[in-house]
Amino acid sequence: MANAQPPGRGRPKRTPLQGLIYWMLVLAVWGVTFMVAFFAVFAPGLPDISSLDEA
Repeated sequence: MANAQPPGRGRPKRTPLQGLIYWMLVLAVWGVTFMVAFFAVFAPGLPDISSLDEA
């Protein structure tokens, strides 16, 4: 445990703006992941777009 740091010497706290940016990025990554999974599941069942002109 030669690399152990004394208590209170961890990572500096984020400012509220940095915290907001961090959580927005986390939510954006989860949102993109959800959208990719959503389209991967439902896209095969959608009709071909070339048939839309026939209506």
